[in-house]
Amino acid sequence: MSNTIYSFSRLGSYENCPYGYYLTYIKHERGENGTYGVLGGILHEIMESLEHGLISKEDALNKWNNEIEFLETLDELNFPTEKSKNNYLEDISLYLKSFKPLEFGNKEVKSESYFEIELKGHTFRGYIDLAVIDHEKKEIKIYDYKTSSKSGFTGKNLIKKCYQLILYATSMESAYPNYSIITTCFDMVKYARHVETGKIKERKDIMVYEEDEYERYFLEIPYNEENKEKFLEYIETSIKLIELDIDKNDWKANYKNKFFCNNLCSHNKTCKYINK
Repeated sequence: MSNTIYSFSRLGSYENCPYGYYLTYIKHERGENGTYGVLGGILHEIMESLEHGLISKEDALNKWNNEIEFLETLDELNFPTEKSKNNYLEDISLYLKSFKPLEFGNKEVKSESYFEIELKGHTFRGYIDLAVIDHEKKEIKIYDYKTSSKSGFTGKNLIKKCYQLILYATSMESAYPNYSIITTCFDMVKYARHVETGKIKERKDIMVYEEDEYERYFLEIPYNEENKEKFLEYIETSIKLIELDIDKNDWKANYKNKFFCNNLCSHNKTCKYINK
């Protein structure tokens, strides 16, 4: 069994850019979290309290706005364009303003729940944003908050994104073998779903008079044998490629995705390929 401990983000790091993986996991250079990563982390902290009713919507929005103001003061809100910045911040604010928590009833709720699981001879670990466990019905629902654009969750991209939820569900199924995983979904924060038609809109595009007609948009991913098999194949293929690069000490940069390089990669300020 390999001594390396993997996570979904670790495999994703290699897929995004082998050279970035090398810097982070082989050279142990942390880099700097980009704007989207920083803001995503802030929102996750807020959601942990908001979903449980520990703070009000108003408190959550104030906390969010205070964090934004602080980052503005430090000149650390580096969006690709002013328009993308305004759209992103407006979508998040509207989500918090209209937020309606899930109904937990007498169910057990786990937030930021840590897990470790053995898969294909490798240890995987991670944190589940939200797991709702109904001990009476022996059912589990899993939620993950996403501030990404839904364009990255379509077609082949969706299959790869869903592996995160499949990993979470597999870990919960291992911990609760007699329970059914009935929901695995992303809470797509920037979007809302029309209650009657099912139409999805970015929150900034919803008129004020329409707001009551929309609800949180949960993008569900089926947890089934087909998706579990695809996930396990993805694990095997990814780790074989990583181990091959380790053996050859040959790490290629993937700088075809300019948006990732410039906005999401934690090494974009020091990468010799971007800055050559």
